[in-house]
Amino acid sequence: MNGLMFSLALLLLFTGCIQMKTDEECESITQEEIASQTAWGYAPAVVDDHYVVKATVTCWHNAALAHAAMNNRMNATNACNQILSVTSASESQNILEREQVYCMDAIAKRLRDESICEEIDEDEYAFEKSRCISNSEMEDPVCVLTTFALLSLAVSLFLLRHKED
Repeated sequence: MNGLMFSLALLLLFTGCIQMKTDEECESITQEEIASQTAWGYAPAVVDDHYVVKATVTCWHNAALAHAAMNNRMNATNACNQILSVTSASESQNILEREQVYCMDAIAKRLRDESICEEIDEDEYAFEKSRCISNSEMEDPVCVLTTFALLSLAVSLFLLRHKED
């Protein structure tokens, strides 16, 4: 049974790593590729520019998270910045900037690096920048250590009390 659980855990671990998006995949997204993909049994009849932009932005966001999962701050930031290079007649630049801000927030949270949030324009996105900074702050490990110490003390006193009986 333990072997089965270990094999299942390894399968889940490696399946997650294999599905991480790469920069090359995001650069090579085409309309034909999107038209051939089906999600939940739905294939769009006509793939216009909007679908391509959405797929490309999502790909760059996922690639940034993949780089952040590998602790590669520079590549994660570059992947988020690539969202701004997605051009389309159907999408405004403001929407792409907002998507880039959400991407920066996500990688700052993952990397626990407040300096990533400094790249967000405070004039236009003050709320998002403050949220990014508060989400990326390092938790105080003292609370965890204090909880562990108190729990250990309680367990040791419980065991000591039962030993005396």
